[in-house]
Amino acid sequence: MSDNPAVPSMTETVAFVIDGQVEEVMTTQERFAALLTSNPVIVSVEPALVGEIKVGWTYSKDLGFQAPVNDTIG
Repeated sequence: MSDNPAVPSMTETVAFVIDGQVEEVMTTQERFAALLTSNPVIVSVEPALVGEIKVGWTYSKDLGFQAPVNDTIG
C-alpha cells in the first residue's frame, strides 16, 4: 500500500475466467477493476495510434477510433 494519497491503493481483486476456467487473478485499483468487470470491448491499438487516442473518443469495428467532433488538435 502506498503512503502517498495521490497514488490509489490496490484494493480490488479480479479473476479472469475464460471458458469457465480461471486463467489469471490480480489485485488492482478500484477504478480499473470497475472497468474490467463492466463487460468492456478490449481492442488492440495500432502502434501509430499509441499516444493519440484519448478518453472520450469513440470506437466501432467499421470506423475504428474517432475523436469527438469538437476535439481540438494541438
